[in-house]
Amino acid sequence: MIQLELFPPSEVAVPTKPPIESARARLNAALATLRSASQMPWTAKEVAFWKVVFPQMSKWLPAEERRLLCDEFARLVLGFEAGQG
Repeated sequence: MIQLELFPPSEVAVPTKPPIESARARLNAALATLRSASQMPWTAKEVAFWKVVFPQMSKWLPAEERRLLCDEFARLVLGFEAGQG
């Protein structure tokens, strides 16, 4: 008997897609937070997080919706960073 037979085969984790509605809700919530703020509502660490996560999460959406949301996100964040609030 070889040693590999002593252990059951491990299950391979299959990556799953988040439901589109879940991604859409989180993205829209982030945008709503930015829209309603008079100054940047996030810490520098949170801004860095969202700058990475927002475009990645938007990849689950249809192309045109993704483009519109990412454009608005960039415009809002750049506005705060430029001091335009």
